[in-house]
Amino acid sequence: MSATPLPTDILLLILDAIDDEPESQPTLRACALTCRLLSRVAQARLFGDIYLGHTVDELSAFTRTIHESTHIAAMVNTLSIYMDYGAIDDFPMPPHVVAQLTGLQSARLGNSRDTYHNSAIVFSFFKLFGSLTTLTDVTFASISFPNLAEMIRLVWSFPFVQSFTLENCYIEAASPRSYTIPDPNAYPGHCRNLRSLSWLEMFIPLDLSLPIWGARVTTLTVVANRYEAQGVIVNISGTSPFPRLEYLELDLLDRPLGLTADVIRYLATDSLRRITVRHVIYHRYNFDEGRVLDLVATKFRQIKLDSLLSEGVLRRLERLLWNCSHVGVRQFVALGDHIRAMVPNATRRGVFVVEES
Repeated sequence: MSATPLPTDILLLILDAIDDEPESQPTLRACALTCRLLSRVAQARLFGDIYLGHTVDELSAFTRTIHESTHIAAMVNTLSIYMDYGAIDDFPMPPHVVAQLTGLQSARLGNSRDTYHNSAIVFSFFKLFGSLTTLTDVTFASISFPNLAEMIRLVWSFPFVQSFTLENCYIEAASPRSYTIPDPNAYPGHCRNLRSLSWLEMFIPLDLSLPIWGARVTTLTVVANRYEAQGVIVNISGTSPFPRLEYLELDLLDRPLGLTADVIRYLATDSLRRITVRHVIYHRYNFDEGRVLDLVATKFRQIKLDSLLSEGVLRRLERLLWNCSHVGVRQFVALGDHIRAMVPNATRRGVFVVEES
């Protein structure tokens, strides 16, 4: 008696359930060896999200697989490569192998060590990924740039990217402002598709006056580096560099509240609708609730947030969510009410919202 095969959609549901398990790799590899149908589906799950950061042999094995099996190359959707780039003297992956990753949508490229020194060959390797038209989401983590111009060249080498994240990177030059902006004509189409920019725990300030990021960014996220005393953002002046900005997220830790107000005022555009601010309202005296409330009141009076939210285009703002991080007060309701009392008009309109993280 012949067995009745399971319908394809049932097999796909079974593989989906397997893929959700923490130790799914051995089972998926076994499924890939059973039949042609299961082989393709299992391979898509095995190679859909690749992390390379353990050994050079692991990277070499992946490179050989992609070189020998072009159908597998197209299955790779997400690729993370973490290496000690300071120890290499050639491309970690040949250019033709990178070119075969025709289904790659997200890439995360970073150093695996605390020593971030990167040679010119490393930046040339990174730029190979810029030719992939499917690649829309890129993160560079723990990368050292010799100067700001080199960072700009790298960013401009990805004309198809929609979301850029720079995390925990820094510039080796003694002064971050000792640079010359590259000729934009040498990078046609740079940042033409960029919609989201995240500047996370960087060791250099975000210079908002520089024409780097194009004119179509709608989402901007800035997170301060807790170990760096340098300013998070510099050059708060002139015309807004993000004329289509819709959502702004600021995590400035315990930096002065005045900086937050300045950034909001500077980035305000006709399109800005939502802002999230994460801020350490205080980091001292949390043993004395009375002193905490007085300190918060003083800070909010200084920035005149209620007046700010009634100015010009900010009157169109739909929501300013003020998230108090690491508050440490037993009765947060009292603190929240105290903050809302400093911003009465925007609170009454439902624009200003306070919450505890």
